[in-house]
Amino acid sequence: MSVNNMSHRIPDSWASLPPDLLLSIANSLDVTTFIRLSAVCISWASTIRPCLPSFPPFRRDQPIPWLLCSAQKSDTGPNHSDLTFYDLITAVYYSVQIPVPSFCDHQWLGSYKGWLVTLDKQLQLHLIKPLTGAHVLLPSKGIENEHPKKVVLCHHPDNPNELQAFCLTQQGCLVSTKLGDESWTRMNCKHFFLPNTTYEDIAIYEGKLYAVSRDVLSCWNHRSSSAQHLIAYSDHYFGWTRYLLEWNSELVMLMINKNEMVSFENHTPKPVKLYKLKLTYYVCSYSRVRSLKNDALFFGADCSYAVSSSGHDDIQRNCIYFTNQVSRCSQSHENHNFGVFDYGKRTYTPCCPQDSPMHLTSPIWFWPC
Repeated sequence: MSVNNMSHRIPDSWASLPPDLLLSIANSLDVTTFIRLSAVCISWASTIRPCLPSFPPFRRDQPIPWLLCSAQKSDTGPNHSDLTFYDLITAVYYSVQIPVPSFCDHQWLGSYKGWLVTLDKQLQLHLIKPLTGAHVLLPSKGIENEHPKKVVLCHHPDNPNELQAFCLTQQGCLVSTKLGDESWTRMNCKHFFLPNTTYEDIAIYEGKLYAVSRDVLSCWNHRSSSAQHLIAYSDHYFGWTRYLLEWNSELVMLMINKNEMVSFENHTPKPVKLYKLKLTYYVCSYSRVRSLKNDALFFGADCSYAVSSSGHDDIQRNCIYFTNQVSRCSQSHENHNFGVFDYGKRTYTPCCPQDSPMHLTSPIWFWPC
């Protein structure tokens, strides 16, 4: 809706609001409403648009995620927080004020279509939509003795308005819930030869939840808390951590040697292996991925995505952009939590500029929509 088309729909008295009063009203709104307010009429647009917050560029057709670096208390009051985003394309930091009380002491456990999953010090899980201020508490019942490690979100295939959450705990167990439920439901995966499976990672693939351990890949549909089937595979990589993600419409497993450290200074690579999983009903075979071709992977222990580098000259092809604690280098390096791994050359380089405005303690990839 254009500004000109809106100008005749409001009384002149509203269009003539003093700029300081209009900005006072606008500053009390969430970011989305703030932006919409600038489209009401020409007068409001001329006052508000110079004060709109800046955001990293985001294209729906070729999405490159934002790096959410930190959340800090806002100077405007206890009901707002200041978020810092980093844009890979322009190498610029953006600071955005949001209408959510400070969650700077939260752990970030997942990101999905504008939602952010966080965990506070009391082990309460929060579902927050930073750019609109939406805030939902996820259930505490059902995970009293568990410590959440990662949460993935998805919409139910039969009801696109129903949001489901799947949680992997530090103990390697799985639980699920739907928005509005009062408790988590434990997802059972018992088998006579694997009575106590400890999972390392989870991912949504083709509408199903997959979980991987050292010995088995398990699968659930959205309508059941019991494993649909177990897919055994032979894995001799002890001391490696396994992660699941979708790439090129296939399920792949990323493996990182957790016993070795990275040195950015001399470009000593941390062992990384990527395998394409071929799934049958009871057996999983895998083959080594030698190249990502024109694609780039955005990887984190809390969420991972694959993006084509076509049309993005500043995104390196055949590379893995990582932000997770498992693949960090020594703590003494100020950019230890964010770098890029060249999958062909087998080298690491830091991504953030050396004059980064703050220490990046636990950044997360964030898709705003």
